Amino acid sequence: MKISKLQFNNYDFLGSKVGQNKKNAPQSGFALPLVDYADGRKFVSLYKKQDGKKPLFQGMNCSTGHFELKKIVDLECSCCGQKMIPLDVVKELSAKTEHKKGEELAHRMKIMKKYFRPIEQEVALDIADYARNHPDLSISQIVKELNAENIENLETQQKLVMDEIRETIAKFPKNDQGKLFNFVDKSENLIELKNDEKFFKRKKFIWALKQLLETIEDTPLKDELIQIAQALPNSESSASAFYAKYSRRGNNEIVRRLLTPAIATAEHIKPRSLGGLDNTANYIAECGTCNSTRSSMPYNEWFKQMPEMPENLQDYINNIAPRIARGDYPGYETYIDDIIESIKEETKGKLILKNPLKEQN
Repeated sequence: MKISKLQFNNYDFLGSKVGQNKKNAPQSGFALPLVDYADGRKFVSLYKKQDGKKPLFQGMNCSTGHFELKKIVDLECSCCGQKMIPLDVVKELSAKTEHKKGEELAHRMKIMKKYFRPIEQEVALDIADYARNHPDLSISQIVKELNAENIENLETQQKLVMDEIRETIAKFPKNDQGKLFNFVDKSENLIELKNDEKFFKRKKFIWALKQLLETIEDTPLKDELIQIAQALPNSESSASAFYAKYSRRGNNEIVRRLLTPAIATAEHIKPRSLGGLDNTANYIAECGTCNSTRSSMPYNEWFKQMPEMPENLQDYINNIAPRIARGDYPGYETYIDDIIESIKEETKGKLILKNPLKEQN
């Protein structure tokens, strides 16, 4: 992948929010100008033009829910590169799938395969195989059967983590070990119950462990213990945990859950928690999994976990650019240049992507 360096030295990125009063305005005295668009929408300039210099990039103020580019079917995630799906299409596919059985259900799993992430692909394959062999069962009935077949495997996964937790507790001061071991013993009893009335819940266990650790003197072992507990299997990391959790859910919820990780979202390039604007110049379309995992992590740190993201960002730009050039998205005319500059700013100049439309000229 070639990433050409664009020069934006004549523009200052402004991180201040739209509509801020004069008291909180940038010291330069520059106010973010709202510009009327033909259809009545408003735009805000994110860059300050200096004398005799151009161009002036603009983004469009909008909520994440109104970011049009995340509504493109089969658009590839700008982070992981996997296909995404708009929320309204998820609802449509779920409605078409929830009452299917047998070969029809297996076929629906095949149709949606391109959206499934690794655990979801494993679950969907199991569901399809089971549906072919048990054509009278609904998807919720199949998941219950799969849970019964996989419950021992889940228990093994959980106990391996519990054993590691016990080893770490043994490093705590003697006067703290008793209540910690007692807590783990009670939790393991829930793992072994295997009934629908009372069962082990990962989130509840981690929350209760954190509460208990607050009563103990500070030690690095506390953070280590929580980190180990986070490794307990859940529906995103283990097919067996998926079956356990969704064996108590209905058809539609199961189908929607299989598709949920691929739902397209608007990711803030500069995190909103750090002052990032709700503006198209600060949005890229990203699957919900990548969006929630990154949170407010700086890109230069996030790229260490997702080394393929710079290349996927360029592919994303290459995919979006011709759609904008065709006029498919009025108001997004400056989008490509805007996000190239925003990413440059957010990575402190370490990642400078190219605009394929300019490369052609």
